[in-house]
Amino acid sequence: MPVLTDKLAELRLRIDAVNLKIVDTLNIEGRDSDEMRRLIKERRELSSQIGDYKAQHGLLAFDQAREDKMYASIRRYAASRGYDVKKTIEFMRSLVEESKKIQEGVLAHAG
Repeated sequence: MPVLTDKLAELRLRIDAVNLKIVDTLNIEGRDSDEMRRLIKERRELSSQIGDYKAQHGLLAFDQAREDKMYASIRRYAASRGYDVKKTIEFMRSLVEESKKIQEGVLAHAG
């Protein structure tokens, strides 16, 4: 696992906070689709910033330990609120896969 700088750690904290908002929005009855779109857009922007950081510092787009930690946190959060954990994880996996593609694109463009 790479050594985290303040900038990368801060970006990851921000994406973690957005993840939890997405989980809430996904699981709330009568959810606001505009809010979901806004949160997904914010997550994409953060993913791009993380990709820029990784490109500047020679890091890989994929970090298994980080991903495992993130999914564990999302599982705990969803379960603690009585949400459908399986549905939540499936949805978040699609967003994480998209984030990896965004970061890989940034890294490929930088290299």
